Amino acid sequence: MNFAIEKKPGEFRLKKMRTIQLMNSESQANYKQLGRLAMTYGEDHHLIADGQCGSRKHRQAIDLALLKRLVWDLLILQRRLAGWISNDAKSCFDRFVHWVAVVAMMRLAITWNALWMMFDTLATSTH
Repeated sequence: MNFAIEKKPGEFRLKKMRTIQLMNSESQANYKQLGRLAMTYGEDHHLIADGQCGSRKHRQAIDLALLKRLVWDLLILQRRLAGWISNDAKSCFDRFVHWVAVVAMMRLAITWNALWMMFDTLATSTH
């Protein structure tokens, strides 16, 4: 089921609205469970980088922000040159390459059947 919501308050032109697709509640519950299993497996087997703070237990984005600030302060005090590369991709979830995501999730012990169900649903959805 598709819905259009405002990107900017009061802007009702269709091409200026954001289309979202509501998925079946059972699918959403399955995806949530798969995500939990993948994160638990990844953390237990040290497969997730220390710098990845989002969606992890006992970690918050503010912790990473503080670490980044402390690193920069240390570099300034030591008068060392450095660079920091980070990427916040716009609409990145809309642009996932499905086979890359499948391989990454298989690395986190998600079964092929579960991944097939998830990505088949995404691939056949329309909006």
